[in-house]
Amino acid sequence: MFDSVAYKTVVSNELVLDKNGQKMSKRLEVSFTQGYRLKENYTQTNLFYTSVGVSYKPLGFMKVSVSYRTTQKARLDESYSFRHRLTMDVLLKKKFGKFSASFRQRIQTQVNNVYSSETGQLPAWYAREKVEVGYDLDKPIKPFASVELRYQLNNPRDMELNGTWKRVRYSAGLDYKKNEKNA
Repeated sequence: MFDSVAYKTVVSNELVLDKNGQKMSKRLEVSFTQGYRLKENYTQTNLFYTSVGVSYKPLGFMKVSVSYRTTQKARLDESYSFRHRLTMDVLLKKKFGKFSASFRQRIQTQVNNVYSSETGQLPAWYAREKVEVGYDLDKPIKPFASVELRYQLNNPRDMELNGTWKRVRYSAGLDYKKNEKNA
């Protein structure tokens, strides 16, 4: 059930700023994220990645985005698997008093083991649905809980699971809002 580990370090910036450091658009965001994850025993690197993306908010409750991520994932033989991922998301958000709810539909394609296998250049396709609920404490900290379902559309390395639900991921935590400028 818990097949991924907690983040060690994540650096993220999702603002398009003008020359004075002010937001240029409340509807358009450009993001750059770097992440580093440790294995379950917290003594070895599991993976690290860099992601860039663009999102647009056509309506107050809707965000559409596309992003590219390159990942280097540790293998059992202590080498690294190189992966490339492209995602396209539609996110819907709504507030209900102090509660907030969101639904994200993601279409994801990814190539794994790009330089080390015959099927490395063949993309796998997934649909990922995520539902999240949060509660506003009127403080910088906001608790949340979510569930994400991953449906395998097509994977040339795992064909017998095409057309099935492949993974369920549960999450709970706290979001911390540092300030309005870099929230």
